[in-house]
Amino acid sequence: MFLLLWACTTGKESDTTAPTGPTLTTDIQPILDRNCVGCHAGSAAAVYLDLSAGAAHNELVGEAAYQVPTMVEVAPGDVEGSYLWYKLNSTQADVGGSGTRMPPELTLADSDLALFQSWIEMGAQ
Repeated sequence: MFLLLWACTTGKESDTTAPTGPTLTTDIQPILDRNCVGCHAGSAAAVYLDLSAGAAHNELVGEAAYQVPTMVEVAPGDVEGSYLWYKLNSTQADVGGSGTRMPPELTLADSDLALFQSWIEMGAQ
């Protein structure tokens, strides 16, 4: 009985807390909207990757990478297993990828890259 009472008074029994760290909707989607959606949206999206709001999570998380099918675009909790991370850093050739850095002709700010890294590490929610 004491354990149950302790758990109830400390809130330790709940696993339904809000995610900590960056989320797709709040932190990542605005970066995608500013830098990626111009080419990666709708049915004519470049390399069939729609990064528009409402589509990005399903297109990225756990999905095979177009250029390296043995990898996924975003592996929740695994930055080094996420092909997107290599594309954002122009190191895609290191994992057998091709093409140019994303977004092309623009390097994301270090703060944006840090948000992507943290988002992936925290489970890509």
